[in-house]
Amino acid sequence: MKKSISILCILVLLMGLLTGCGGGEDTAQPAGDTSGDYLLRIATASAETQPYTAVLYDLEKTVEEQTEGHVQVEIYPAAQLGGEEDMLRKTMTGTIESCITSVASIASYKSDLYLLYTPFMYSTIDAVKTVAGSDMLVELMGCINDLGLTHVGITTSGGTTFATKDELKSLDDFKGLKLRSPSLEVYLNVYNAIGVSPTPIPYAEVFTALQQGTVDGFENSLTTIATGNYHEAGVKHVWATNQIFGWMDYVVNTEWLESLPDEYKTIVLDAFAAAADGSLQSTWDMDMEVAESGVYNVHFPTDEELAQLQAMTVSVTDGYVADLKETVGVDFLKEWFEMTNYAYEF
Repeated sequence: MKKSISILCILVLLMGLLTGCGGGEDTAQPAGDTSGDYLLRIATASAETQPYTAVLYDLEKTVEEQTEGHVQVEIYPAAQLGGEEDMLRKTMTGTIESCITSVASIASYKSDLYLLYTPFMYSTIDAVKTVAGSDMLVELMGCINDLGLTHVGITTSGGTTFATKDELKSLDDFKGLKLRSPSLEVYLNVYNAIGVSPTPIPYAEVFTALQQGTVDGFENSLTTIATGNYHEAGVKHVWATNQIFGWMDYVVNTEWLESLPDEYKTIVLDAFAAAADGSLQSTWDMDMEVAESGVYNVHFPTDEELAQLQAMTVSVTDGYVADLKETVGVDFLKEWFEMTNYAYEF
């Protein structure tokens, strides 16, 4: 009898220990409970100095202070948790809570987002800010919800420009020009339309390719061109055309976000929105500082030249519009083009 009681006591103790060790997998806090701790890991492939990465450290301070440490933020820059596509997949599955990724990467899952890559649509910071702060963007980005993602802010790595060794005095000078291009259809289509000879080579080889004359130039933002010291490879001239804007999106795993108490959720969302807004302006300001530095001869297209570029790439835009009519609808497209002051005949 005593032996039976002893065995029973041991079993009860073991069950208690297993329960206390968290044998279950569900560690989500109940709605409204502000006593538990939450971990927010944010990954990016970019360096800490990139404006949209740098602002994350202010986000970290804000979130941890306002939640009194109940939401802890960890930032992983410079591809510490993998490349863009890998980070995106990890955020979708909940392996990490958040990442900053190019909209182009998400567009490989949701083609509606290619609307943001309409060539030569965003020529000024005002046009970019209008889109970034619009309800239409929120509606468009809603297509990622069924990927397990929530859009919490958008920014940019800057508008892409054409950087060349020789001066281009007119649009005619683009014809036959050998420019390094990403091997993405969205870029190749634009280059072909304006007569450029796109040369897809790894970005790490651009500097050497310029020195050896393999390419005549390449595309990137003004800030990236300057920080890469490409003037040392012979690049002296830039057409700041903003042909394709480098949209970057802050995304969060939806299940994790919804597990937060409402108070913490609001704090996190507000912090992401502030980070996105701040980095968008600072990126543009850095580009303008490069333009005014005198290191490069920077040409901003006239209204007439911009209209010509839009006309030259209308076939690319036509392709996007044809596909998007079936998904977002004609009325949405008309309103979007009107919002960005892009003249287009539907």
